[in-house]
Amino acid sequence: MASRHVASMGSDPRAAASTGVIRRASKKQPSMDDALTGVFLVILLNNDTNNPWCDSSTTKTGSSIIKSDVVGEKIEEDTKKIVDLLIRKVGLSSNSVVVNVAITGMGGIGKTTLARMVFADSTVEDNFEERIWLSVNQDYNEISVLQSVLASFGAKHEGFAGNKDLLERALKDTVRQRKKFLLVMDDVWSEKVWNGLLRVPLSHAASGCCVLITTRNDGVAHGMKAQYLHRVDKLQTEDAWILLKNQVVVNESDHAYVDGLKGIGMEIVERCDCLPLAIKVIGGLLRYKTRSRDTWMNYIMKDEGILLSEGQDTNRALSSIPKLRHLSISNKAVGLDTLQKQASLRTLMLFGTTTVEPIMKCLLNKLSCLRVLYLDNVNLVELPDSICHLKHLRYLCLSGTSISTIPEGIGELKFLEVIDLFGCTNISQIPSSILKLRKLRALNIRETAIASVPPGFRELKDLVTMLGFPTHSDGSADGWCSLEELGSLSKLRGLDIGGLEKAPSGSTAGRAMLSSKHHLTDLELAFTSRLRDDGEVEDNISEEEHKRIEDVLSNLCPPTSMEELDIVGYFARGLPQWIRNMSAFESLRRLALEDYACCMQLPSGLGQLPFLDYFWVTRAPSVQFIGHDFLHPSMGGEADGKGEAPVLIGSQNNRRHHYRNSCGAGVAFPKLRELGFEGMLRWTKWEWEQQVKAMPVLESLFIEHCKLHHLPAGLAQHAYRLRELDLRNMEHLVSVENFPSLVKLWSYNNPRLERISKNPSLQCIDISNCTALEELDGLTSLQSLVWEDLDAEALPQYLRETKLKKLRVDCSRSLLKLIALQDESAEWGKIKHVQQLKAYAGHKIQEQEEESDQSSQEDEEAEWYIYYTKEPYSFEAYLGEFTGNFTFHVLSGFIILNL
Repeated sequence: MASRHVASMGSDPRAAASTGVIRRASKKQPSMDDALTGVFLVILLNNDTNNPWCDSSTTKTGSSIIKSDVVGEKIEEDTKKIVDLLIRKVGLSSNSVVVNVAITGMGGIGKTTLARMVFADSTVEDNFEERIWLSVNQDYNEISVLQSVLASFGAKHEGFAGNKDLLERALKDTVRQRKKFLLVMDDVWSEKVWNGLLRVPLSHAASGCCVLITTRNDGVAHGMKAQYLHRVDKLQTEDAWILLKNQVVVNESDHAYVDGLKGIGMEIVERCDCLPLAIKVIGGLLRYKTRSRDTWMNYIMKDEGILLSEGQDTNRALSSIPKLRHLSISNKAVGLDTLQKQASLRTLMLFGTTTVEPIMKCLLNKLSCLRVLYLDNVNLVELPDSICHLKHLRYLCLSGTSISTIPEGIGELKFLEVIDLFGCTNISQIPSSILKLRKLRALNIRETAIASVPPGFRELKDLVTMLGFPTHSDGSADGWCSLEELGSLSKLRGLDIGGLEKAPSGSTAGRAMLSSKHHLTDLELAFTSRLRDDGEVEDNISEEEHKRIEDVLSNLCPPTSMEELDIVGYFARGLPQWIRNMSAFESLRRLALEDYACCMQLPSGLGQLPFLDYFWVTRAPSVQFIGHDFLHPSMGGEADGKGEAPVLIGSQNNRRHHYRNSCGAGVAFPKLRELGFEGMLRWTKWEWEQQVKAMPVLESLFIEHCKLHHLPAGLAQHAYRLRELDLRNMEHLVSVENFPSLVKLWSYNNPRLERISKNPSLQCIDISNCTALEELDGLTSLQSLVWEDLDAEALPQYLRETKLKKLRVDCSRSLLKLIALQDESAEWGKIKHVQQLKAYAGHKIQEQEEESDQSSQEDEEAEWYIYYTKEPYSFEAYLGEFTGNFTFHVLSGFIILNL
C-alpha cells in the first residue's frame, strides 16, 4: 500500500520566491549572473526535499507522477529495465530483504521521477501486495521513519510514545504477516537509515520483498550493499526541449508561439546541461514571462557554472572553465588548493558529506566576490569571523551544520538578503547586529534552539519570509513581547510563529498586526500541544488558560488574502470569531488543523471558499458533530464556541427550511480535492443531506479513529469524483455504500462494518480486521481484494459470491492449513473460483509459543504460503519444514506433483 498522504515535490519557483536572489532571477531584465545564480539556488531549493523554503505541502516527495515531467523513450526503457530486475528478484524468492536497486545521479537529474515510474508500473502493482513510498531526506528522524513505515502497513503506533525499541518490534511483528512489499526509499543521504534502522526489522518479511532507493551518492548505495546500481543519465537535447515546452505551455493556443522560440529554447536547455530539474525551474520562471525572444534570451547563460558530485574529476572540471563564477559540490572532500584559486566565484554551494572545517577560515579570505554561500549539512562546527569580510554576500545558508554561534560582525554584510539556519540545533541566540541588515528578506530559524529575537527586530522592514519566529515576553502582562516586533513588517508573505502559548495576553498578540499584512499568503500559528500520545487532552488546563489562548488567537486574525493556513496545538475551548466563520478568506487554498485539543466545533463557512482544495484535521478529540454549517453557514446556527457542541437552530424541519433558503448559495467546497479527519475520538455524527450539493471534485477522503456510525448521504450523492476512500479504526461504522465513482477502498479495524455495497466502479478493496463484515454486493467492477484477519478460524462467506481476478489472504497458520487441504466443502470452496490467490500465514506470539516444542526455530522464521492460479492451473504451498514443499501444475493434460 503506497503512502497516499505524503505530498509530492513541485517545481513552481513561486514556492521559494521569498528569497532575494531567486526574486532577482525572475525580474524582467535579469543579468546573466543573477539568472545563473537563480538557477543554482532554485535547483537546490527545489531538489532538497527537507528544505524549509519550499512550500509546506511540498517538503517531502510523494509517489504521484506529473505527466508533463515524463519525456522521451529513455525513461520508459529505464523503467522497464528496473521493473524486470525487481520482478526477477520476486521470482527468486530469497529469504533475505536487501536493497535490490539503487537509482543514483546528481541532484535534479530525475531520480525521483524514474522511481515514481517504477512505483506506478502495473507489473509492479501486480507482483507486490504492498507498495510503500518513504521520503527519507537528509535530516531524517528515526522515530518518524518507523512510524511512517508502520502507518503505510496500516499498523498502529500511537501507544508507543516515540519509543524506538517498541516501534522496531512493532515493525518486525507487522512484516512477519508476510505481505510481499516493495519499499521505495527516496532521497537517501546516509546508509544508516537502512543499516542501522530498517534492515533488521524488515529482515523478518516475506521472501520476494524488494527495496529500491534513490540517492545522489554512489557511496551510500554501496554502503547499503545495493545489488544493482542504475545511474540516471541527462536528457537528450530534444527531450529536454520537450520538457521545457511542457513547463511553459499553459493552453493549446500557446503551442505554435512557443514552437517559434525553439532555437532559443534549445540553447537554454543546453545551458541547463539537460538537467530535468534545472529545466523545470527555468520553465516555471518563463511561464509567467512575456513570450518574446528578448525575454527568453535573458536565460541563455554563459559557461560560468559547474555542478560536481561524487565520482566526477574535480580538477578536470574546474580547469575547463577559466573564469568560474558558480560552483556546487556534493558529497566530496574539498581541498583548499582546489577552491582558493577560484577568486572569481560568486556562488559556492557545498552540501552532503563534504568536509570543510579545516579550510573554511582560509578559504573565505580568498573568495571576496562571493554572493551566495550555501553550506548544507556539511561538517562545520565553527563559523569563522572571516565570513564577515564577504562584503558582497547576499545569501547565507548554514542549514544542518553544528555551529553554535554566528559572529557579531555579521551585521556588517550590508547586502545580505537571506539567512538560513534551519536545523542548526546548537544555535540558541541571534546576534543583535542582525538588526543592521536592512536588506534582509528571508530568515529561517526553524528547528534551532533560538527562543527569542532581539528587541528592534521590527527594523528589518524588507523581510518577506520569516520561519520559526519564537514567541517570548518579559513576563509582564503589558510588557515587551516578541510578537510586537512583527507589527511593522508589512512585506511579509510567509510567516510561521511558534510558542504562542507564551503570549501573555490577546492584546499583546494583537500588536503583531497580522490582519494588516496584505501580502501575507502563507501562515502557520503554533502553540505547544496539550494532547497526550493517546490523543486525549491533558487534564491540567485551567479556565484562565482557555480564555487567554482564545484571546491570543482572536487577535492573530490573518488578512483575507491568505492562501495557506496551518493552526497547530490550539487548546482553548472556544473559537475566535474569525475562525468560527471563515467564508471571508476567499483566497484560501489549504487549511490544516493539528492537535486541535479542546474545541468542540470546526470552523464554519469553509464550504464557501472558492479555491480551497485541501482540508485536513489531525487529532481533534473534542469534536463530536459536523453539521450543515460546515458546508453553508446559513444552514447552521451561529455557534458561540464557548464549550457547547454546535447545533443547528430549531428542529429538523427548521434545518430543512434553512436549506431551502440557502439553495442559491451555490455548491459548497467547489474545488476541494483532499479531505482528511484523523484522531477525532468523539466524532459521532456528520450531517449532510442528499439535497445539499458539495465537494463535486473530491478525489480522496481519509477518516481514522472516530465513532461515526455511517457516512453522510450527501457525500455519496455529490462527491461523484471520489476515487479513494480510506477508513480506519471507525468502531461504529456499519456500511460503505452508494459511491458511484469509488475505485479503491481501504477498511482497517472497523469491527462493526457489516456491508460494502452498491459501489459499481469499485475495483480494489483492502480489508483488515473487519470481523462483522458479511456482505459484498453490487460491486460489479471488483477485481482485487486483500483480506487480513490473524484471529479468524474461517474465511468469510462473502468471498464465494465475488468474481475476483486476485485475492490476497493473511491469516493464521491453522486457517492456512485448512485452505491447503483444497476441500471444496470447506474453506477451499469459498475461493477456488478466484483466478489468482496468494495466501500467507502471519506469525502471532501465542502461535509461536504453542508450536515451539514441535517446530524448529528455522521453521518458525520460515514463510508459510499458498500460491494458486486457476488457469493455467498451478498450486504451490509451504506449510512448515515437516510438511515439505509441494507444487502442482498442469503439463500436457497431466498433473505433476513435485515434493
